Amino acid sequence: MVAAAPGRVVRSHDGEFNRCQSGDCADGGGFGNYVATEHRDGKVTFCG
Repeated sequence: MVAAAPGRVVRSHDGEFNRCQSGDCADGGGFGNYVATEHRDGKVTFCG
């Protein structure tokens, strides 16, 4: 996994079934497992 641009990790979620590929994942706000990175411009990207 590689971030879209430099930034800092502001949230992460782990523990979902690794093959969850829909918005129906039990937790993680529909993202499943993810890392949220905040960039200098204030935008946040999610990698999962």
